[in-house]
Amino acid sequence: MFVKNRVYFLALMLSLFSSFAAAWSDTDNDGVPDLKDACPHTLANVEVWADGCAKDKPSGKNAIAEAICLKRLSGGQYPDNCSPLTPLTIYFDLGKVDMGFDQVANLNRLVSFLKHNSVRICILGHSDKSGSEQLNQQISLARAQNIKQLLVEDYGLAEERFSLRAMGSSQPSQDKQSPSERRVEFVVE
Repeated sequence: MFVKNRVYFLALMLSLFSSFAAAWSDTDNDGVPDLKDACPHTLANVEVWADGCAKDKPSGKNAIAEAICLKRLSGGQYPDNCSPLTPLTIYFDLGKVDMGFDQVANLNRLVSFLKHNSVRICILGHSDKSGSEQLNQQISLARAQNIKQLLVEDYGLAEERFSLRAMGSSQPSQDKQSPSERRVEFVVE
């Protein structure tokens, strides 16, 4: 029986290690895991930013970036007269404040937008109604704080470009196809 359990344990460990290794693979060898790599086909020996894009790429108005249209806190949208609004939302599992790997692509889109636009962003944390309002406020703030920490520490963006607001469960999603009320949204200040 010991041998049977040991074989099962070794097979389980190998399976878990393979899944973990695949999640952190770096196919272009730039030092940025594929799950976080906004530019997954960087050439060898090219210096890259934390998001995996080459540091020598043009920036500002000469750069090619996805056209993103975000709400402003004061009303309207940024850039002026853009349309339609870009859904740029990070979703969370029930009771969780850490972003899942499946949300990295949306965070990379925001980082690209921020690299091409000198704006301040307010990170709005939201929760569903499954807990008390006090707990929902705490969870929504922790979600916003964690996203800010990723943007500052992992992507190298300036901390002063971000402010936080804990919305709790006070603002249900306007997107009827939204998979969750547990989310973080981004608006231009």
